[in-house]
Amino acid sequence: MCQECTRSHGVERWLKTYGDLKFNARNEDFVRHHVETYGDNGLPVWVAVEFFQFGAMNRLFSMMRDDDQTEVARRLGVTSGKKLHSLLLGTSYVRNVSAHHSRLWNRRLTTKLPKLYPTEVSEDLLHLTGQPMGDKLYSTLAVMAYLVRNIAPDSRWPCRLRSLIQEFPEVPDLDPQMDMGFPDGWQQLPLWQDPPRGITE
Repeated sequence: MCQECTRSHGVERWLKTYGDLKFNARNEDFVRHHVETYGDNGLPVWVAVEFFQFGAMNRLFSMMRDDDQTEVARRLGVTSGKKLHSLLLGTSYVRNVSAHHSRLWNRRLTTKLPKLYPTEVSEDLLHLTGQPMGDKLYSTLAVMAYLVRNIAPDSRWPCRLRSLIQEFPEVPDLDPQMDMGFPDGWQQLPLWQDPPRGITE
């Protein structure tokens, strides 16, 4: 099947999903306000994304033109739109596991991240480049921290995550950091340090 045909079919499926999400959100104050104020001729994207699921957002991104994907990716510190989409799929899987309160700490991830190369990301993620990502949690957490830092440079989320991991109680014959694929000395990497200015939770 041609790429345009595949994309067209994907758009139809996504529009069905969007319609269902919009219907389910019809009683939300922000949706009602917009419809009552401007009519029901379609919601602007900044309203619609409020009720998107993470998967719907990923699918929308995958249907964008390649050059538009790459423009978004570059703003998030990734040089390729296709590579960013693959990274988002990996983070979406971890988000879904978390949302369903499933075990993450020593889980083998079935949706693996793509191999990264030094030319595709900036300094904070270089420690993951040039090697297979594997199926442990650390790589996905590092990618999430990297994306957060590119979206909100003042965010302390990476530091808070570092603290949370380090607070895991000592248990004989159990090393949660090793079991989750954390590399030696990860706490000292620039990615996990306090932001240089401001504080944003």
